[in-house]
Amino acid sequence: MDDGSLAEETMKTLATRFATCAAALVLAGCATGPEVFSDFDPEQSFTEYRTFAWIGENPMTVAGDRGPNPLVAKRLQDTIQATLVEKGFQYVADPTDADFVVAFTVGARDLVEVREREYVDYYGPHWRWGYDYYGVRPARASTRTEVSTHNYTEGTLAIDIFDTERKSPVWHGAASKRLTRDELQGRNTEAIRAGVSAILAEFPPG
Repeated sequence: MDDGSLAEETMKTLATRFATCAAALVLAGCATGPEVFSDFDPEQSFTEYRTFAWIGENPMTVAGDRGPNPLVAKRLQDTIQATLVEKGFQYVADPTDADFVVAFTVGARDLVEVREREYVDYYGPHWRWGYDYYGVRPARASTRTEVSTHNYTEGTLAIDIFDTERKSPVWHGAASKRLTRDELQGRNTEAIRAGVSAILAEFPPG
């Protein structure tokens, strides 16, 4: 097997391992607001990283109930690449020429939020009549609970960095948030830039 085939098989192996781990991480997230999380291998030195490439021709993995449309997937990939370039890393097309390779996972889950609200029904003083007396009944209060449900969609974006020399994952970043209708349909490009920027703000660590 030549070096090119070996590199391609290595990237496929890493992508398969990544897909399994990332799917579990995405499905485990449950934030109602924007929330960013990152983790990294403390034994890895990130100071010598200069170049990066995508892990393969299709670096995106879909997890959850639904995936983005092709236009949103392209915007995500372009935004991740542009953000890394802005941070000073050079993009190269061949993964074997890169210091690290990048993959990302997107997903959305349809969830139901159950809300409980307690009400107090207040009854003021009122007259009470009896057979042989009359008086005033003191104020009374009773409580009741109303339950309502709300459907919403939670989206998650995860970005993973793999060291090409070690052939090992070294950094993971993810963000989860409740999606608006425009975000769900991919019309809010600013949300894409903000999400990618928030995740990669923590790369490289330290």
